Amino acid sequence: MRNIRDYRDEYRNPEQTLGSASPFNITAATMTLKNFTQSEVEELYSQYTKETGQNFDQAAVCLSWEQTQGQPWLVNAIAREIVMTEGDSGESIGNISVSTAIQILVRRRDTHFDSLMARLHEERVRRVIEPIIIGKEAAIDLFSDDYSYVKDLGLS
Repeated sequence: MRNIRDYRDEYRNPEQTLGSASPFNITAATMTLKNFTQSEVEELYSQYTKETGQNFDQAAVCLSWEQTQGQPWLVNAIAREIVMTEGDSGESIGNISVSTAIQILVRRRDTHFDSLMARLHEERVRRVIEPIIIGKEAAIDLFSDDYSYVKDLGLS
């Protein structure tokens, strides 16, 4: 997710602010975690394997990356869900486990998903998502702040 400043306009007109979301919200440093590459997802899942003994096969890693495009919260949430639901089965974790975990996360509607759904109502998100839905991806400015924002949210 991005810095709180990206959400201040939802609550207050920009002309009414002094350039920050709150006079008490002092940010010394801000860090945005970029999406993981497929090899970083594989490395992360190998860390889960070391911790739990549950091995993620290559197909599971690929499916997780394809479905999340490396969005950090989603990649971790899938692995955590699998580890929690499957326990120490001793069998390699494959595509079925990843697909099942994704469905559980979607149905459970964790806070992250509710937040993403709320973002779909924002005009800046709509400007990026709408062309994707209607098949006009070429119209999206990949260097715009809107696109960066949507990508950080894990929506593109």
